[in-house]
Amino acid sequence: MGLDLNFKKISEDEGLRLGQPFTMEEIKTMVWSCDDSKALGRDGFNMCFFKKSWQLIRGDLLAMICRPCGQAV
Repeated sequence: MGLDLNFKKISEDEGLRLGQPFTMEEIKTMVWSCDDSKALGRDGFNMCFFKKSWQLIRGDLLAMICRPCGQAV
């Protein structure tokens, strides 16, 4: 019994894009698209915190998000 899975393949350009570092604008768009009451994780900070303190924490947030991917900031 075989599985016939026909997943759509990404293009070479899309594959290259996956390896690119996130931009500050992409991260800001992600933060602003979330409901203020949504929490990111165990730290307990909700999205309202990130929005209100954006100017202060944006560089640290970019570094935190990019580090697990091995991306230089």
